[in-house]
Amino acid sequence: PHLAAAPRYNSLSDFEELLLGTEASGAAYLSDADLAGCDGFLIVGDAFAANPACSRGVFNRRAADARVAIIVIDPGGGSAAKFATFRVAAPPGAELAAIAELARAAGVDSPPIAPPDGMDVRSARSAGLALAGCKRPAIILAAEYGRGGDWRQIGYLAGKLAGALGGGVACQTTGANALAAVRLGPRLAAISLADALARQGAAWVTVGCDLLGMLGIRGREILAAGAAFANRSTEAAEFVMPAAIAMELGGMYLLGGERQVCLEALLPPPAGVLEPADVIGSIARAGGVEAPGPTTAVGALSRLAAAAPSIPAGCAAAAAASPVLMLGRQAADAGCGELTSHASWQSAVGSPPSVRLAAADARRIGVKDLDMVEVRTGELHVRACVRINHALDAGA
Repeated sequence: PHLAAAPRYNSLSDFEELLLGTEASGAAYLSDADLAGCDGFLIVGDAFAANPACSRGVFNRRAADARVAIIVIDPGGGSAAKFATFRVAAPPGAELAAIAELARAAGVDSPPIAPPDGMDVRSARSAGLALAGCKRPAIILAAEYGRGGDWRQIGYLAGKLAGALGGGVACQTTGANALAAVRLGPRLAAISLADALARQGAAWVTVGCDLLGMLGIRGREILAAGAAFANRSTEAAEFVMPAAIAMELGGMYLLGGERQVCLEALLPPPAGVLEPADVIGSIARAGGVEAPGPTTAVGALSRLAAAAPSIPAGCAAAAAASPVLMLGRQAADAGCGELTSHASWQSAVGSPPSVRLAAADARRIGVKDLDMVEVRTGELHVRACVRINHALDAGA
């Protein structure tokens, strides 16, 4: 048996890789409140959709100084790109090359990565010069589903850039416990969720999340599922175990990267309904393993001594065939569980997904803003609302 402890929503390892690279860089972590004290911002990915709260510090600083530099590298043209003073045009998977070019322009050593076709080198250099003039810049990073690039290398290079300029980083991973999970993993001898999914012959026991709904898996049997409400995982489980809901649980999480916060339960769970930790404990005792009692003394979650990732000199992002479909989040759905089916009712009552198109692509296809279309890739399809996005490059 293996324990899979992974950051929330981490069906891929992108978020974990980003955090491991940032840990190795030695950069200081910035909380949402710290952002208002920074005098320049480099935003990689759609950070405002990953964590809308982080936008408050950026806008508070901009309200105090309208000339503050807001640099955005986001091939998906997300919400942060609307407010960019410098937008670095880069194709999907070129984030690392864009950061390296920007760092060199700012006077910081970085590997010579050849810019791919479609990357605006001049905009990256202009952004680097603007960032070099800041005394305390913030680099805000958001790893996204289905995006290219090596996120460990991106986290490491971004952290080194922030440290060299006297600033810090803020990783927006859509989960307050993402960094805690990465730091606690080695102590528990845990494996990532991506590694666990690769073990197809293993018996799955899921507690607290709708794993099959989260990953869109059908036809997979589960030995046991513990959940508060019926979902796709409980339907596929041989044994179903009721579990407490969020308001019935106390716990601890990391806020702003470093600060530990403890919460008390709002009310006790119904009689006979166990907390997730007690569910795991009961299974452990039934299997002859001594289950530890509840404790809040987890100790300091110290920074990992992660190895620096190698960034080969002269490497370039692979040119992607057009058009490219990138997956992302809608800011209104951040943290609510729609993407993971933790709160699957939102799919029925929430707004439909949107598909962002560059104006040139919309004209070529023959669709208008707010048209309903069907997006297909292979055997997968989804009905979505067209949103013409002027911050998006054609072909994505």
